[in-house]
Amino acid sequence: MWQKVQMVTLVRVRKRVLMAIGIAGAATCAAQFDVGPMAGGYLYVLNASDGSGGSPSVGSGQAFPATASFFYRDRRPTNGNFFAELDWRHRAFIAHLDEGGLGGGTRTDLDVRLDHLYLTFGPEFGRRSMTFRIGLQLGWLLGGSMEGTAHGWSIYPPPQGDWSKHTITGPVQEQFKGDQRLLLAARYQRALNGTLSLSVDPFISSSLSSMLVSGGDVIRGVDLGVRVGISRHFTGRGFWTRMRAGPLRVRVKE
Repeated sequence: MWQKVQMVTLVRVRKRVLMAIGIAGAATCAAQFDVGPMAGGYLYVLNASDGSGGSPSVGSGQAFPATASFFYRDRRPTNGNFFAELDWRHRAFIAHLDEGGLGGGTRTDLDVRLDHLYLTFGPEFGRRSMTFRIGLQLGWLLGGSMEGTAHGWSIYPPPQGDWSKHTITGPVQEQFKGDQRLLLAARYQRALNGTLSLSVDPFISSSLSSMLVSGGDVIRGVDLGVRVGISRHFTGRGFWTRMRAGPLRVRVKE
């Protein structure tokens, strides 16, 4: 009796091991991923607000600023996949900032140029040439420049009140930083050959946080653009497949 129980248990274990190996092998064979560079242009709208009752504003004369990205996406044979991309965007605008209260404050006028880098990741849906994705964008300020003036004002005349004026030429990081955003985008791909595809990527990106370092003023905005690039297709285990294979290998060992 005990030997029969051992035999049945051994057969079940073997079946589970073989099934796990089969699933892992099938996932490896079916796993595919794409990588590639893209470049294009976009339009953006920036809005400034101040909780203390000031009147900050932002204006831009850029017609179609540049943006570029390098993306990665899994292409498993399912409806949902993982994607990640590095996204560079350039912005140039005039900012009028207000800081202060009822008794006095500072009015700052800046000519600003910023270069931001965003790390974006999230799910991508679709199995054919057209896919849609939603992602969280974490931004860093790579660099830039700012020039302008700061005007002090007060309800009191000098010397009690501060009516000073000075020029601003410091590092752009003193006033600005990277912001966080939500990305909504689509991707259309058309095969050029067995490994390369043409990719067209319209997107919209909305701020979740301010790009100002501190103070009562807040600057947020919305970007709307399109990028075009080349993607290369690879066959092999991608990021998401490797992440899921880890627990599977542990179960096989057990």
